[in-house]
Parts: sequence; structure tokens; C-alpha cells
Amino acid sequence: MEDTIFNYKNKLLFAHSKDADENITNAFVVLDRPLSLPHGGANWLPENMPHTTDNVEALNLVGVFLACFHLVNDKSMPIIAFDSPNGFSLRTPEEAIEHAKMGGGYRSEIKSRQVKMAVKETCGSLEKTVPLFEKVYNIMEKNKKKANRLVIALLVYHRAMQNKGVLQDFIDLVTIIEALLCDKEDLTYKFALRTTILVETDRSKMRKLFENLKQIYSARSKLVHGSDMTLFPYADYLKHKDFLVPIVKVMIQKYIELQSSGVDSVMKYVDNLALGQKDFVDLSKGVKLDH
Repeated sequence: MEDTIFNYKNKLLFAHSKDADENITNAFVVLDRPLSLPHGGANWLPENMPHTTDNVEALNLVGVFLACFHLVNDKSMPIIAFDSPNGFSLRTPEEAIEHAKMGGGYRSEIKSRQVKMAVKETCGSLEKTVPLFEKVYNIMEKNKKKANRLVIALLVYHRAMQNKGVLQDFIDLVTIIEALLCDKEDLTYKFALRTTILVETDRSKMRKLFENLKQIYSARSKLVHGSDMTLFPYADYLKHKDFLVPIVKVMIQKYIELQSSGVDSVMKYVDNLALGQKDFVDLSKGVKLDH
């Protein structure tokens, strides 16, 4: 099998070298300046990596793309592995391709739910991800000089969907909604109301979803503020997580569609919908909540 390179606009590359396992894809980010850091060993453990603008930009771009990959494809969430990466931030894509053939990069594992994906299938899934990522990338470029709620939400989503722990995953899912739809006051009410309005198109189901989301936010508050120290009933947190996953997936995708259509403040947009204003963006043909 030959080397396989997926190239997004000479900016982000995923490489499968011919000697690698079927499911391994190495990610390279091309910046407009070289990155000079020590390679290999403990220097590349997350806690030891220098917190530089280059590292943040490179890893954020990979994490955001992988989050989009999960939103678009019915696959397990790819992870960024740090056990033995040899990451590069290079001046030209040609250099990145040469290094990719040698097996370096930020290693990410892309699998289906139970079995490894063939390289051809992986490349097909990467291509399928591009339209959504294109919208996100344009939003990132537009908002480059200010804190980007969407980037934060996608990076937290990338972490939450790795299924490493029910409690943390549950908190992360709530955090995603908070990041995109909440400001400082009346958190429980805004969390529940704005999410309901954005994701639920069936008016007969809105009240039930609104009440369920209020209960979920209350459970989250008890967990993070120490009111529930027993971690039981543990099954309740798993139930809350399972309930939130499809809601968060729909909410993120609708948020992206709204910002791509020119809605600058999604929170104000949703509030205007609640007040019966007419600045409505038709998402009826877009993603819908699957009950």
C-alpha cells in the first residue's frame, strides 16, 4: 500500500504511511512560520509541552477538525495520542508531506464503532467532514482576534465524546451548551430555554425538553459544587449524558449553520425567537433532533 495523504488547502494534512496500521492517521498542521521545539520523549507529553501560540494553534486545529469528523460521520471520536508523537509545524506543505511519509505528526486513531476502518474508508470520511469544517474554519478566521465560543465548544466536545468517564463527560456536555448559549445571569433558565428553542422544532415536545434540561443543569450544579459527594445514583449521570449527546450534536451543528448564515450572536437570535421577533433563519432542511 502506498502512502496516503489527505490535504486540506495545504493547511491541515492527515497522512497514512504505507507501513502504518490501517487505522492510524497522522495529523500535520502547516503554519506560516517554523516551529523549533525538541522532538520525542517526555517533551511531548501534554503536561510537558510548551504552551506556545504555535502549539495551541496547531493542536486546536486538529481537535476542531476531529470534532467535526465525529459530528458528520457515524464513527467513534478520533483521539489525539501523545504516547509517541513526533509533531511538526512546517513552513510548506511539501515538507509536511515528506515528514508524513516518515510516520510523524500528531497521531490520531480513526476507527468505526467496533472495527478498524480501511484507509480508503477513512479518506472518504475525512472528505465528508470538509463541508462542515469549512464553515467552522471560516468562522475561526473571522473571529481570530477574540475568544471564540465555537472553538472552545468543539474542543470540549472532542474530549467528551472519547468516553473516558461518565461524570466528566456529563460535565463537559453541559459546559458545551454553556459556552455557546449562556451568559452570566439566570444560567439554569437560559441553559434550558435557549437549548430547547434552538434544537426542538416540534412545539408539543418543547415543554418536556425544557423541564428535563433544567433538571440536568441542577444535577450538574450539585455535582460540581459539592452537593452530591457520593457519586450516586451513578446511573443517573449516565442517563443524563445519554440524553444530552444528541441534543449537543444538533445544537453545535445549528450554531455553526447560524453563524455561517451571518448570525453574529446566536444567543440574541434565540432570544428574539423566544420573543416572537422575525429575524428567523430557516434551518428546517438542516440537522434535526432524533428523538
